[in-house]
Amino acid sequence: MSLQIVRSNKVDPLLDEMLHQFTADKEFSGEKIVLAFSLDEFGRDQTAYDFLASQPDQLISGSASLLITSPNQLYTKEFAKEIIHLLNLRGVEFPGHPVVEAISGLKNMRKWANYSQLDLHSALIDQVEKTGQRLAEYQPEKVEKLLVLHANSRPERSNTMKFFRQVEKQLSIEYLDLEVLDEHVKDCAGCSYTTCGYYSSIQSCYFGEMFTDRILAQIDQAGALLLLAPNYNDALSAKMMAVVNRLSVLYRKGPFYDKYVFALVVSGNSGSDSVARQIIGAYNINKGFRLPAMFYQQAIANDPNEIFEDENLPEKSGQFARNLMKYLK
Repeated sequence: MSLQIVRSNKVDPLLDEMLHQFTADKEFSGEKIVLAFSLDEFGRDQTAYDFLASQPDQLISGSASLLITSPNQLYTKEFAKEIIHLLNLRGVEFPGHPVVEAISGLKNMRKWANYSQLDLHSALIDQVEKTGQRLAEYQPEKVEKLLVLHANSRPERSNTMKFFRQVEKQLSIEYLDLEVLDEHVKDCAGCSYTTCGYYSSIQSCYFGEMFTDRILAQIDQAGALLLLAPNYNDALSAKMMAVVNRLSVLYRKGPFYDKYVFALVVSGNSGSDSVARQIIGAYNINKGFRLPAMFYQQAIANDPNEIFEDENLPEKSGQFARNLMKYLK
């Protein structure tokens, strides 16, 4: 077994049981890490930060998953996004659906329990076992077809688009560049499980229209998605979030375990990490996209063309392009 275990210092029998099930009867090849944390009432576990502080200047390689328990129904998602973000910046990648949370009362296990006809505790253990198996089998691989997705209605003024153009110069592959237009943007209607399943089975969506044919079809075919994501109020833009919400119809066919998500994030002042964590939560934790090591690059620019005042722009764009190419054929 090639598995590094980083466990909370707290006494937590449920976390012990989860960790046992995660590792039992599995062969972990390559560099794998399982991080098992027991949150306090404020949503913290100092073990996580001690682990990072113990290697302050070193990249950490390999792939990882997280097991988290909480004494209440809060904080697990935010904690998971923070830890994934910090480790990803240091060089760790994450398979799709890398987190299992045990909140108070295991209320978050209701869907899995109903689907599998299990009680809540058994459903939790089942999810832990599956997550452990995904990490055991996970290997970085090169994929085909990069889709660059953006929602810049004025690309000639967009610092994010100009950042990408610098990256583009150093890419040695072809890619598809799509803009999410106003006519594409209808947020998810919240169809019933049965209705969404029906439309998924016919490669469509309740709304139909251009979004299904133009955007969803291309995401379905792509091996990697690159989001050009300017910071709008410390979040993704409404158009880019509409894409996330409308992915459910594709997700019904199966999680996106074979697809990577990358991002370029530009903030007018600060907060690029807020956008990055939102992408981690939506695409990696929720929808199951792979998160490659150092999945995003960021810059600060507000006024038109201010991106070119960043003296580190050549280094940033070059480093990001090289990292992107590691995962593309």
